[in-house]
Amino acid sequence: MLFGPYPSGHGFRVEDSSPHRAAGEGVKMIEFYKLDLPPGRPAILWLVEAKRTGPMVDPAKYQKSVELLEKRGGVEFREHAAVFDAFVEFIRSQGPRLFPLLPSDVDIYFSELRDKMINGLNLFFATRSGRHPDEEREWPEPFRNVALGKLQVRILLVVKTAELHWLPDLQAELQKVMRPTIGTWALGPDAIVVLNEEEAIRRGFTVAPPT
Repeated sequence: MLFGPYPSGHGFRVEDSSPHRAAGEGVKMIEFYKLDLPPGRPAILWLVEAKRTGPMVDPAKYQKSVELLEKRGGVEFREHAAVFDAFVEFIRSQGPRLFPLLPSDVDIYFSELRDKMINGLNLFFATRSGRHPDEEREWPEPFRNVALGKLQVRILLVVKTAELHWLPDLQAELQKVMRPTIGTWALGPDAIVVLNEEEAIRRGFTVAPPT
């Protein structure tokens, strides 16, 4: 997907940026921020993450759980590699029976999104409160100067291949995992937005790919 173009300084690709690296190793982060400054209305800060697909919802499709186990355990149990490999193969072959006991792909998908969105929210406000003085100049000027008091925050997930009728369920699930953050930050009932590529183009977040 091709995000933008936006007015100069109104977009900031934060993933793998200097401010992101300053937050520490292993900190999951959104892809970018977008700032809207509509005349006569409160500014809107968009926290944007893009995914190619939605989560797997078929109980037989438990592969992401297995891949996560393989990735983490392969390092943790390197000295018992043969035993661990046999264990992973058992999980893989017995997945349909074990699925209710394992984190589902849906759980993992939205847990990762939650971490990225919360970290993105915290990084912006931590920077504006002076907690990252060495990184503040890396942000575009509009982000450094926007008034915070009435700033509205929107959490945007764009799922490239999602069908239109999937969007309400995806939005409801993201709303659920983000509910504590929405409440503690008083983000309001309209904080969560989920779009597919077509809707993102229609609303000006992305442009149509070249033909």
